[in-house]
Amino acid sequence: QADDYGNAYVDQSTNSFVFINPSIVTWPNNQVEWLFKTNNLIDSDLLVSYVTQATANYQKHADINFTNSGATSLDLALAYDSSRQNTLLIEVLDNSTMDSFVAGITNGADTNGSRFGGYAWMWWEVSILAGQIALNSDFINSESCLKGIINHEIGHVLMLQYSDTNDSIRFL
Repeated sequence: QADDYGNAYVDQSTNSFVFINPSIVTWPNNQVEWLFKTNNLIDSDLLVSYVTQATANYQKHADINFTNSGATSLDLALAYDSSRQNTLLIEVLDNSTMDSFVAGITNGADTNGSRFGGYAWMWWEVSILAGQIALNSDFINSESCLKGIINHEIGHVLMLQYSDTNDSIRFL
């Protein structure tokens, strides 16, 4: 659903919505190929199920298509790699690896990645070139927590704004 102000509902509550701005940077042809790596930290079927649910929800509200390309041996990157163009890599990390990744991707500006349940990063020019999401397995304490983090982080790679509505998945 969407209203006349560019707001689209992204979860079950009709009071929870985010602003979708069609003039901002988007994925090429509104296509996102996603891959995943669990590092045996969470069940891969569970991760795929929740990412599939989240992407289906966003697909209902925006002109975008997500395709699951399956498991990968790739690791999250600290710099743009053109071989990953048009892909979204979702990797599950533990606290110490999350710390290292966030410190690396932010050039040391943030060294406490373990305080995040998830961390999204994109590279773009005219359109988004590639994206990635790190999920912190040590932060996840329930299935609903995992669902919420996945929904929130996918919102980042879609360039969605934060919401000031408490029960929105985009609330900060």
